[in-house]
Amino acid sequence: MINFFRKTRKRLADDNKPMKYMRYAIGEIVLVVIGILIALQINNWNEFRKERILEKDYLTRMRSDLQEDTTFLKITIDNYKKYAESNVTYINSMYLIQKSHEDYINLTSSSAWFAEELILRDNTFSEISSSGKFGIISNVELKEAIIDYYKSYDVHTSHISEMNRTGLNMLTEVLPYLSKYFTGSGFNETMYSKKDWEFINDPNSLIFKKLESTSSHFVYKYGLSATYCENLLIKAKELIALIQKEK
Repeated sequence: MINFFRKTRKRLADDNKPMKYMRYAIGEIVLVVIGILIALQINNWNEFRKERILEKDYLTRMRSDLQEDTTFLKITIDNYKKYAESNVTYINSMYLIQKSHEDYINLTSSSAWFAEELILRDNTFSEISSSGKFGIISNVELKEAIIDYYKSYDVHTSHISEMNRTGLNMLTEVLPYLSKYFTGSGFNETMYSKKDWEFINDPNSLIFKKLESTSSHFVYKYGLSATYCENLLIKAKELIALIQKEK
């Protein structure tokens, strides 16, 4: 009888071996899966950490660009307003009687006809956009503000360039009447006799009207450009504040 129970227990033990092996195999699989998940989690964490470091670097550099922009924009706004005022003064003075060639030179010298482009620092934005890494900026509000600022910059500079081209075309027409009034201007002739510059005392003369139109265009250009720069200045300051919050 005792042998019978021993044989029965041994047979049952042998019958349970596959179940033990299966549990062991399952345990091994679970451990492997857990190991893979932990490895993936560590890898994801490392990637996240790298992205946050890169994001911080981009934002630090962008903030530096924007700080330079604000300084430049403040100076540019003052210059635009000054140039606009100079051209308004020039137009008003055109209607005063110019009594001599020297008077006319002084009058013309008071004008401000510059066709400079508005160029801000967009190095960091261009780099992050071209590299396809714009998505690493995690703050949605900040991301939208960045896009809005540089989109406004593109729109404003495009219109300023257009106004510059128009101004240059207008200057091309009147410049020959202006440059040769100055000795050493590179032109072969200078005009000192009254009949050469007396058109300035005739508001109905074609040259007078062209000079007035040219100055009026630059008054418009500088006034609108100053408004554009003021808009960009506000946006730049707001963007700097948003970036500061990310620190």
